[in-house]
Amino acid sequence: MKNHPSPSALIFGGADWLRFSLLSLFLLVFPLSPLQAQTSYDFYICGTRVTSANAADILGDGVFSYNEATKTLTISGDARTPTAGDEGEEYGVITNNEIEDLTIYITKDLTLESGGEDCIYSTKNLILKGEGKLNLYSREGCGIWFGAQCTIEDMSINSWGDFYAHDENKSLVIRNSDVEVYYAYGAIYCKKITLEGCYIAKPTNGTLYDDNGDRAIRVIIKKIEPKPFAVWSADSKTLYFGNGAIPDEGAQYTTENGTTVTATSVWSGTDITSSPTETVPAWNTTASDGARHNCQKVVFQPSFATVKPTSLYSWFYGFSKVNAIEGMENFDTSEATTTARMFAGCSSITTLDLYHFDTSKVTDMSSMFYRCTGLLTIYCADKWSCPSSSLMFGSCTYLRGAIAFKSSNVDVTFANPDTGYFTRKTVKGDVNGDGQVTIADMTELINILLGR
Repeated sequence: MKNHPSPSALIFGGADWLRFSLLSLFLLVFPLSPLQAQTSYDFYICGTRVTSANAADILGDGVFSYNEATKTLTISGDARTPTAGDEGEEYGVITNNEIEDLTIYITKDLTLESGGEDCIYSTKNLILKGEGKLNLYSREGCGIWFGAQCTIEDMSINSWGDFYAHDENKSLVIRNSDVEVYYAYGAIYCKKITLEGCYIAKPTNGTLYDDNGDRAIRVIIKKIEPKPFAVWSADSKTLYFGNGAIPDEGAQYTTENGTTVTATSVWSGTDITSSPTETVPAWNTTASDGARHNCQKVVFQPSFATVKPTSLYSWFYGFSKVNAIEGMENFDTSEATTTARMFAGCSSITTLDLYHFDTSKVTDMSSMFYRCTGLLTIYCADKWSCPSSSLMFGSCTYLRGAIAFKSSNVDVTFANPDTGYFTRKTVKGDVNGDGQVTIADMTELINILLGR
């Protein structure tokens, strides 16, 4: 039978066929790539279309850059667009018709000025954040025009030009921000506005309308500065301490662990931080007798950790039914000068964990635990001392630490875990048993391992 050559052999000779085979294999492994297609977006900065090629420096001046992976437009300086009369076609500073959930991030105080169109125009969800103050100025358009949700968070904005929602179903969310908007025909046009951590300071009626019911031409929204507060639950069984937006009396308050309670009584500000020495705090006056005698639990929420009261005088005096105090690690006592009568009369509590207490500035501990008749254990980290401490442990009959209670030994001398009524708390990593974790514990551990 006559052998017929393959079709490829008719075209290539032996050496050529080998070269062709090697080339084909190379192309399979390392295909020749055409010039990568440039991605263009329906997204413009000062009239310049954003593309994958110019994203790192859109205008070539180091002011605007776009990160496709995070959908973030970073602005690092001022920008201005011309008016039609000055330089031809009008356009806004930022126009976005494509990027969903675009984040605009400013790195410092800066100004965006539009000669004709809106400073910022977006038909997609928009988020504004920043480290400085964003000034918006539009001669004829809006400061921000949004056709979807617009969120402003953790920043400051001053806009000459209104905030305009395309229709009433679009919402404006302002979170923890200072915002001022001015426009001669009404500052903010949006029926769905949500404020979180801020409030309407102007108009004074707290709405987007002036006293005549017209759209306010100037709206000022201020961030709520955190303030320390104490609040009773509706049943008066729990007293919460926190730091943040002050709950309204009679309104629902969501605690930091997610529990919702009705805030029946609220105190804040200097009532917490700097009430005069030997002045009973507002939540523990005669007017609160019913609540304090009914209270079963005190909670120091995590936000309270930054508060530093100067007086702890009678804070829980007479709270006879309290059997638990939670979150003591969120209670900074480093500035307190008195703890006199602080827990006096807390006859139901059996254990106090004062491991985190800093009493270095305390000058009066008189009657601090007086008549804590159910108290068995006080945990601490170290020895306490102060000039005045009469009856500090008076009538703490069942209290026991290194020694058992004795009615004649009730001053600050016995506020220690070695020869007094305190119990040293066991702390993870505390090898030498001094209630602290220091380099000494590492030394002790090495000694143990080496059998010393």
